[in-house]
Amino acid sequence: MNKLDAITEELSKYNATFNDGFSSHVIEKIQDRKSNGSVDIMKITQWVTLSGIASVSLLLLMIYFTEGSLNMDAVVGLINYSPDEPLLTSLTL
Repeated sequence: MNKLDAITEELSKYNATFNDGFSSHVIEKIQDRKSNGSVDIMKITQWVTLSGIASVSLLLLMIYFTEGSLNMDAVVGLINYSPDEPLLTSLTL
């Protein structure tokens, strides 16, 4: 007989006993988690919102340091284009 069979045999002999209030305690905990589920959704929403705000802030900060300003042309990426130079020159290969 190998070790796995021996362990299986020993575990089959084990008879677990629980306190009288065990099942009601488990059901109570499950109901508490179900009722507090909206709190978890709010925390997730807050984390997603905060990470989005941090990403936009870092992006604007990077644009400010690389372009020297935060005007609309810098944000859109048109700061180095002159009115005579067409926008499509950057799109042609």
